[in-house]
Amino acid sequence: MNLGIVTSFVVGGLLLLSIMHMNFTVSNNSMQTTLQMVSKQNLRGISQTLTSDFQQMGYNVSGNDVDDILNSIAENEISFQADVNHDGSVETIIWRLTSDSYDQSTNPNDIVLERVGPVEAGGGSVTSTYSAVSFELTYYDTNHEVTSNIAEVDQIGIEIITESPAPVTSQNGNENYSRSFWQRTIVPPSLHIRQIAN
Repeated sequence: MNLGIVTSFVVGGLLLLSIMHMNFTVSNNSMQTTLQMVSKQNLRGISQTLTSDFQQMGYNVSGNDVDDILNSIAENEISFQADVNHDGSVETIIWRLTSDSYDQSTNPNDIVLERVGPVEAGGGSVTSTYSAVSFELTYYDTNHEVTSNIAEVDQIGIEIITESPAPVTSQNGNENYSRSFWQRTIVPPSLHIRQIAN
């Protein structure tokens, strides 16, 4: 066989493998970027709604004590009173991480994060669901010491982790989910005012 033909086949084969590898890498990077954006948009939606709710915690609620606002607190759940729609009616708002799988995602780590409460003025209570991997609440008193006593709560620390709904396959064949993290400590004005007054 002619050495030039063999060399051409070898070079052509290597070139084809290089093009296929580059195509896989570009495609994988593009998919990873898209899935990261989906995860971040999901987290942005959760954080904006949650921040709005927590900032209005206790709004229009009568009474001078913190437990007039907070119904219950736990690591993965909080229930409180607020007029979130500014319609003069105080409603109960609940945020909780359930143990239910989020069925709109193929990610086995995704579970349902629920928000129960009104969505629009004059509307009744509605359950909104989000996908999350983790949702943790930490409660602090006025000295920024961790507390589990409702009457002492002045600040609330929030940590949320979300992942992409579908995996990205790496070059070694492993499936990885794009992860986003959000952390914030909120000082609801109505809680803080009651703590200072007492």
